[in-house]
Amino acid sequence: MADLASTAPAAPPRSDRRPRPTWISRLALVLLGLLAPLLLAEGALRIAGALLPGEYQTASFLEAHPEFGRRNRPGQGWKRTPEFTSWIEINSRGLRGPEIEYAKPPGEKRVLVLGDSFTFAEQVSQHETFVQLVEDRLNAGGGPPRYRTLNAGSNGWATANQLAFLAKEGVRYEPDVVVLAFYVGNDVSDNYRRVAGAREAERADLALRGADAFEGPRRILRRSQLYTVVETGVLAKLPWFAPEGASDASARRAPRTLDEAREAWAITERLLDRMRDLAESRGARFLLVAVPAADRVAAGPRAKEPDSEHEEDEDDAPVPGFEDPHGSLAMLADRLHLPMLDLLPPFRREAARSRQRLYYRVNAHWTPAGHALAARELAEHLARSGQLGAAAAAHLPPTS
Repeated sequence: MADLASTAPAAPPRSDRRPRPTWISRLALVLLGLLAPLLLAEGALRIAGALLPGEYQTASFLEAHPEFGRRNRPGQGWKRTPEFTSWIEINSRGLRGPEIEYAKPPGEKRVLVLGDSFTFAEQVSQHETFVQLVEDRLNAGGGPPRYRTLNAGSNGWATANQLAFLAKEGVRYEPDVVVLAFYVGNDVSDNYRRVAGAREAERADLALRGADAFEGPRRILRRSQLYTVVETGVLAKLPWFAPEGASDASARRAPRTLDEAREAWAITERLLDRMRDLAESRGARFLLVAVPAADRVAAGPRAKEPDSEHEEDEDDAPVPGFEDPHGSLAMLADRLHLPMLDLLPPFRREAARSRQRLYYRVNAHWTPAGHALAARELAEHLARSGQLGAAAAAHLPPTS
């Protein structure tokens, strides 16, 4: 037995040295170290919301569309600036607010509101938008019929975009009234930029000049709330970075001469005429609402129409043809026999007697007080004018 033990092979010497990590394991550790805090930040944003200071949003609210140029991107998220923090929900069909079916249930009357950033109203939460407040006021009295407002506003839209949406999508909701919230600040100029001419505005197959680009890698990256915060809060402030909302759905600059201004108004007139005809052909009433710019409410008439939201003016020289845009719009509406509600007079009256700000100082869009005033004026007009039927006036709460 001893001989057998002595002839057995010797066991290999033990070593206390650990195997050296491979480059793959080192790379995995580095990636884990980088990803872990990013994933924690992503989770914190999704759970806690707009917890970081600064100016940003946690979701992308726009996407490209082949016919509308751009449209609202379904989803939800926060918008935060030093002036406001708001929660925004966009339903699966691109309307701001809760889900809604195309088919109108019995006993319901619908008001479809078309507009731009003043209607989309990312500056306030859903319950504070004038579109929602109109619905609340119309239903305050209870009882049938039930009134429903639909927010079809989108950042950067002009009348041309809104007409394309109404023709392809809006009429499917079977509205009883179509309201166009026309921003006098730049809608005429934007129509000029996006439509080749007055004849093109009359064509049934209206084609916008160019298309907004929201495609490419950023479309995938925007699924991350953390990336969206970085994009809107950091990258958007860099001079070479094109922020979300900057539109290239146009092929010429805004009008700067009297002849160009006249063409811009002619294009706008054709678009409004077509929009009214389209609404009425589907059995809906049409109402044009003039949304005033903050400087006109505060300082009175000013011979200047700002360019679209992404283009800075070269100087402050007055633009011929825009000396009195509210008056020009009123004359246009009179020629077309369009019902019109001009919000400039009530906003000036309220600004003169109230200390509440109607517009944010920097953002220059309506505050909750501005939305409340617009809702009161619009609800009163819809009810008193009979556009929603005789019963609507009885539903309104007493005017304070």
